[in-house]
Amino acid sequence: MLCLVGMAGCPGTAQDPPPTQQVLVAGSSGSPGGLLCSPRAALTTSRGAHQAHVSSLRCRDPPIGLSRSPQARNVAPSIRPTGSCMSALPPFNPDTQCPPPGRYPMTLSDIEASLVLAGAFKDSTTRRDLWGEFGTHRAMVECLVGSISRIWLAGSFVSGEPDPADVDVTYLLDAAVHGAVSDENDVAYLGNLADREWCIRQGLRVDAYILSLPATQDFRDLGLTGAMATEDAEVFQQLGLYDEIWQRCRVGNGRRRGYVEVSL
Repeated sequence: MLCLVGMAGCPGTAQDPPPTQQVLVAGSSGSPGGLLCSPRAALTTSRGAHQAHVSSLRCRDPPIGLSRSPQARNVAPSIRPTGSCMSALPPFNPDTQCPPPGRYPMTLSDIEASLVLAGAFKDSTTRRDLWGEFGTHRAMVECLVGSISRIWLAGSFVSGEPDPADVDVTYLLDAAVHGAVSDENDVAYLGNLADREWCIRQGLRVDAYILSLPATQDFRDLGLTGAMATEDAEVFQQLGLYDEIWQRCRVGNGRRRGYVEVSL
């Protein structure tokens, strides 16, 4: 299991909870908005069951000062927002079949149009299902934490591969949102959502990483000892690591590629 940076009490290994164990899957402990349920009852391998479960959750409210984005308020797996003012991905490089190096801002509907519904992928046997599974996974993460600030999508899903095996995603959480997840059950549940093998056992082919954004707000304080938040040095290290990972091709002697960013 991936230990989430800055979170206390992260278990050493990810395991399926016992069938009788109840885990808080939305809202913090003691929160009236939380919903207790059996993890195995809540997480079945049926995508339809995922959708029914997620749409019924009463989700954690974002911390004061933050709001759930309009396109994320509906936690059902449909993730097509209304309207789009961003352009589609640039043409893939012929030698890598990936976007040119860089981070490309897109909306969720842009991504769906370019990487799921596009004519180039009309014969894909996995992209539509993967897109639905990613939508379910995103909704489950948001139900637990309250709000997601940004999403990075990368890997074979953001390439010319007709039938990618999974969706590689990094969820970026506001520092206050990230820090609010401290209950042991919440941390364990979120850790499971960041464990690829655990997700696959639940019928979600998603390889997810969950990172905090910097707590330091003022640009002039960045890098200044005593001014920048103490934990932000590690936060920037993690952000830089995954930015570099997502801009490297898996094979090809250091060939570089691009990936997608969604702001929510």
